[in-house]
Amino acid sequence: MTFSLRLFIFIFGLLLFITIFELVRRKKFREELSLGWLLVGLGLILSSFADLIIDPIAFKLGISYPPAFRRLREVSLLFRIQMISG
Repeated sequence: MTFSLRLFIFIFGLLLFITIFELVRRKKFREELSLGWLLVGLGLILSSFADLIIDPIAFKLGISYPPAFRRLREVSLLFRIQMISG
């Protein structure tokens, strides 16, 4: 991923997070809905640099194709969510 794309995703996530935070602070956005949107903004901020962290971990675990490690994490998270809610 190029640096300009990382920067764009980071700034977009930061702006989303700040906007939702300000709307909640001014009581123009309900708190029940805000948590999900704040997590989306935080997720965007973290995802802009996630491959710099995840790829070396995948290689140390012996996974030669790092996106497969990401999918494995996502699927295991979905299984955990299903077990908790089911």
